[in-house]
Amino acid sequence: MAKAKAGGYHGMPLHWTAARLTVNGSGNLQLFVKSKDEINSYQFNQGITMFTSTNKMPTPLVNAIEQKAYLQVQTAGFGEWFNIASIYVFVTPVALSLPTD
Repeated sequence: MAKAKAGGYHGMPLHWTAARLTVNGSGNLQLFVKSKDEINSYQFNQGITMFTSTNKMPTPLVNAIEQKAYLQVQTAGFGEWFNIASIYVFVTPVALSLPTD
């Protein structure tokens, strides 16, 4: 399994805002952001209807703030399949305190 690196944001709370995927398949894809301990779960605002070939990169939105989290991707029905070529996750660091002079 490939793991992404979060640059200089290691250990900081991050605001998850969106994910952009290059995906093909059949059925509907559901996306979730889950905290590492699986206490909190956030569902993206829309699922992705997949096609066998496409040139579109859908960008569903989510509003989640977690220090350690992961992206869960799943299909809803039996016999559905997907192939993800690329995933871009949009996050921004959350300020831990007010700036000092």
